[in-house]
Amino acid sequence: MATKPKTKTAPATPAKQSYTVLADGRVAGQRVKKGDTIELTPAQAKYENVALAETRAASKEKGKS
Repeated sequence: MATKPKTKTAPATPAKQSYTVLADGRVAGQRVKKGDTIELTPAQAKYENVALAETRAASKEKGKS
C-alpha cells in the first residue's frame, strides 16, 4: 500500500497591529521617537514601551460625544 506524502503547512503568522511609542528609544530593534506609530505583533509589543494605537474610526466616535 502506498501512503500519501504529508504536506507541510507553514505556521500561521500572527497579525500585526498598530502601536504608539510612549518614549524615545529603540522598540523591537528600530530607532523611534515618542508618538510614532509602528506595526508589531502582540508578542513583540508585550515587553516594549508601546500602547495599542486607537483606530481612526474609534477616535472619531470619541470626538462626537
